Amino acid sequence: MVFTVPAISCGSLCGAQSQLTRGFGGERSRVLLPKDAVPVHYDLRLSPSLDESVTTGEVDIQLLVMNSTRQITLHSVDTTISRAVVAGAGMELNAKIVMDKEKQMVLLKFDDLLPAGDAILHMSFISKLNRKMTGFYTSTYTINSESRTMAVTQFEPSDARQAFPCWDEPALKSTFSITLIVPVSLTALSNMPVESETVHPNGLKEIAFVVGELDYLEAATKSGIKVRVYTTPGKNHQGRFALDVAVRTLDYYNDYFRIPYPLPKCDMVAIPDFAPGAMENWGLVTYRETALLLQEGSSSVSSKQRVAYIVGHELAHQWFGNLVTMEWWSNLWLNEGFATYVGYQMVDILFPQWHIWITFTSTEFSTALKLDALTNTHAIEVEVYESHDVTEIFDPISYAKGASVIRMLSSYLGEAPFKAGLNIYLNKFLYSNAITEDLWDALTEASGIDIAKGMSAWTKTMGYPVVSIYANASTITFKQTRMMFCTSNKATDQQWWIPIILSSNNKHLPNKIELSATSLSFPHDGSDIWLKANYGQTGLYRVQYGENLLENLKLGVLSDYFSLAVSGLTPTSSALSLAMASINEVEYAVWANIVSSLAHFASVWSNQENLKTIHNFQRTLYTPIAEKLGWTPSPSDDDLTKRLRGLVRSALVEAQDPRTLALCLDSLSSFLVDPASMSPDLRLAVFSAVMIVNETDGFNILHALYKQDSTPEQQVIILFSMGCTRSSDVAEQLLNWGSRSGEVRHQDFPSLFHSVADHHPEIAWDWLTSNWEWVDETFQGTISLLQSIISSVVTLFKTEEQIKAADSFFKQTGTLKGSSLFLSQSYETVCVQSRWLARDHTDVKNWLQQFS
Repeated sequence: MVFTVPAISCGSLCGAQSQLTRGFGGERSRVLLPKDAVPVHYDLRLSPSLDESVTTGEVDIQLLVMNSTRQITLHSVDTTISRAVVAGAGMELNAKIVMDKEKQMVLLKFDDLLPAGDAILHMSFISKLNRKMTGFYTSTYTINSESRTMAVTQFEPSDARQAFPCWDEPALKSTFSITLIVPVSLTALSNMPVESETVHPNGLKEIAFVVGELDYLEAATKSGIKVRVYTTPGKNHQGRFALDVAVRTLDYYNDYFRIPYPLPKCDMVAIPDFAPGAMENWGLVTYRETALLLQEGSSSVSSKQRVAYIVGHELAHQWFGNLVTMEWWSNLWLNEGFATYVGYQMVDILFPQWHIWITFTSTEFSTALKLDALTNTHAIEVEVYESHDVTEIFDPISYAKGASVIRMLSSYLGEAPFKAGLNIYLNKFLYSNAITEDLWDALTEASGIDIAKGMSAWTKTMGYPVVSIYANASTITFKQTRMMFCTSNKATDQQWWIPIILSSNNKHLPNKIELSATSLSFPHDGSDIWLKANYGQTGLYRVQYGENLLENLKLGVLSDYFSLAVSGLTPTSSALSLAMASINEVEYAVWANIVSSLAHFASVWSNQENLKTIHNFQRTLYTPIAEKLGWTPSPSDDDLTKRLRGLVRSALVEAQDPRTLALCLDSLSSFLVDPASMSPDLRLAVFSAVMIVNETDGFNILHALYKQDSTPEQQVIILFSMGCTRSSDVAEQLLNWGSRSGEVRHQDFPSLFHSVADHHPEIAWDWLTSNWEWVDETFQGTISLLQSIISSVVTLFKTEEQIKAADSFFKQTGTLKGSSLFLSQSYETVCVQSRWLARDHTDVKNWLQQFS
């Protein structure tokens, strides 16, 4: 085994911060529309042509002219405005139309002065129905081998301007009347129920933005709110689970927020082509099909959890985001952090058997902490100056870290004062906009505690703390420092108010302590002590224990210790030993952390010389729990047992365990005859195994399954599984097939690319650079998908030369606008991993020798 890896000089990566991380500085200010005139109400009429991929439209906008002016500025892009007239104060002014493509604005200039007061702006326009999953766009699907088209909107964060001219900023809330003129054979949906419908002699009907052939299921809440799940024809039965969750969720939120859902209906629509997981349009929530649809009886527990959570997240936005909206993108976390927290809380209430906070801790929480330990991170609240900058903060910091801050605060305050504070906040800012300080004020009013004093550091500064705990003969000391992977850049003066929940056998330690200074000590009588900090995992911090405390703890700290190893605060062998000490554990929560931590360890440390040894270690660790669970599910298995079986079997497949691979092949043979014979929770393991054992036959089998009328859930699992091939040639062929065959939806291609990159990073990078024109053209409108493709391969680099080559390539393309922070984070991740390899290679080599 050879572990020697050249260390990357990280000074330029770990020391330099992106413009977003620094908060930009200088004299820069927000790029906002002038406030000479602001919208009050839109009367919008659209006639989309699905065949010609264009929309003809007219809009009358009621304005409040704040100051007399000779021009009005609003947003518009990829739209041709043929006429603009403003009427007010007894006069009618025709506008000269000047487009600013770079700023995505249109200037309407008048020869005469438009006086202050009420006015109506009329515009006629034509806009594109694009194929980029942004703005007002088309999505295709197949019915009986015949291609069909539907039109759907995706406006967040700033793409309403693609569909019609408007004031496209969060603070400029307005009311709308919408008329859609569509063929009589199509269904047209908008945020509110149909007010009227007129069928014209030419076969068109005017109704008041999803247009297509749709089936639906319907139910109602206790208060009579009509809830529907819409799908493309023939799939509505797959929406039954989501419909039930939505009805129960709305009933729960009505009680939790103590403010009734304000609309008469709630439609949820499954869209075949959809870039985000879902979008919380008020009364018309749109979803990717995998986020809403399930096949009853053949969906895994994890898929059910995902659908339930996403429905809960989006419906939480009906209050946090729609009823009360952030004042500007700098407070994005008020929308997304809260929806994430409340979404998980709802799932925990409706499905307590899932123990959903385990999933949150091992996935979203862990991902946020990993990102926030970089130098190139950002505060939860960060100034955003232009609309394209906001794409940088639709990330785990705004979502998962924001949710973790809320969860920590809720746990500290208690449920009653926390809910009372939310009610105060929502009532005060109904149908309006708010900032973070408004939330702190409401929670202060409800609790009597100065919330802003303790919480400001959590939202206004980067990073999070690591709490170190040491015990000697007379004292137990708690100390805080900033957790950073590049420890040479550690800030020594940064402090947080940290509420710590303890479980301990020491009578001098309270169950809760508050660490707001650098350190805090308690008396200790020198006896043998056991304690666990961050009990319940509600605190946003890592914990490092002194050796004597760690010896008596052993379990429950694995995730913390792998992060500490990456940062150099503890030897990697200590984290690996903790993993081995868990070999007899049976709890899903423990194994979820082990498998996740070791998957990251293997991705960084594996090379041709040590891959076999790491696999031997993984097999040794995972085999006992796999054998204990068995292969065949039992009718008595609870949901966590089902998930655990799938988790460890998938991990053993990745470790190429011969016994598990054989079981998977036998299961596949039975599955091809009788699909009901395989547990849904084992599909990922089985499908991956066939690609590892026989790439050609495996692809043919999985390709046939993919093309069948299978659920979107199974198609994504197949794509992930295909990437497990051991053949470099097959890996490249997979990417060519996924990008050019027309069989893989663009939104699903990143799943295939991620898996190929995990197993063949060099092939993935060469393919990406060789096919950049297609990648850029396909994903430029959906920057989050583009960034996920890039990061999945760049973060697996191991040398400085690779980083320099990537940086040079992306600078030459010149197309990654609004991605400076994302690229800096990717490069720094490589730097951190390289330091980890160089620092601990002897330590890890010696520890792994027992598995040679």
